[in-house]
Amino acid sequence: MLTNTEEAKLIQLLGQLDQPWSYLVFRAISQRAVLTSVELVILREVLGRVQILLCQRPVDDPDWPGMWHLPGSVIRETDVSYYETFKRVICEELAGIKLSTFGFIDCDLVQTKRGLVNEHVYLCSYHGPDLICGKFFEINHLPANFIKHQMRLIEIAGVRHS
Repeated sequence: MLTNTEEAKLIQLLGQLDQPWSYLVFRAISQRAVLTSVELVILREVLGRVQILLCQRPVDDPDWPGMWHLPGSVIRETDVSYYETFKRVICEELAGIKLSTFGFIDCDLVQTKRGLVNEHVYLCSYHGPDLICGKFFEINHLPANFIKHQMRLIEIAGVRHS
């Protein structure tokens, strides 16, 4: 237990944090609070086959090094809406690509290495050229190093896979 003085100091220090937080601060907070994220299930159809867009984490990522994942982000205090987070993901992870359609599907609580996350799932479609960011995979042939807990988000989006 913190003393009243220690608690007051912690509150004062938290008030000085700017976003994005350092990984160490993010990890300490994410283990003690439920975070909310926006996750994008981006699909396209090529020759009758459904493909899904995945991004690859850096090899030095502390939680999922080099693993493939759905584009997404934890909502930051600087985001004024879910749509702001959505736009930030498109700019930061997807080089500003233009999605043909998107819509909120559902949300789910998911236990991850970082802690409990309330993930808001958006289903999107893309009809443009090949991308400089991420890679499309056939929905039935996801890479072996795909972050497994995100399979639930693909299922929530109603995408069929084997």
